[in-house]
Amino acid sequence: SASGAATDPLLSDMAWTASTGRSHFSQRAAVVFSDAASLRQQLRALAEAGGEGDAEAVDSPKAETAALTPEAHLLEDFATEYEMGRSVSFESLFQGEERCRISLPGYPFQRERFWVEASK
Repeated sequence: SASGAATDPLLSDMAWTASTGRSHFSQRAAVVFSDAASLRQQLRALAEAGGEGDAEAVDSPKAETAALTPEAHLLEDFATEYEMGRSVSFESLFQGEERCRISLPGYPFQRERFWVEASK
C-alpha cells in the first residue's frame, strides 16, 4: 500500500483507535478520508469552523454522494449516524482486519493537571 493511503496500516490503526478505543462525547464530528492528505484537509476545515455548524458544510466527500462506491456510502452513513449522536458499531467497519490500538494525542480541551506543582 502507498504511504498516506487509507489502506496504510498506520492510518487504519489510527482510525481504529479513535473509533473503538476512545470515549465518545455528545459533540461529535466524523471524518471519512481516502488518504493522509484528505484527512489533513478535513481536520483543518473542522478546526477552522471551530466545531460549529453542520458537518456537511465542511469540505468533505459527503458533499459528493452521487459518485460514491457502496463501501463509501456505508462509511458516510456511519459518519452521519455518529454525528447525530447515535451509537454505531465501529468494530463492524474493521471486520476481518487485524488492527491494533496505537498511542494518539490526548484531548486538548481537558484542563485537568496531573503534575505536581513546583515549589517556589
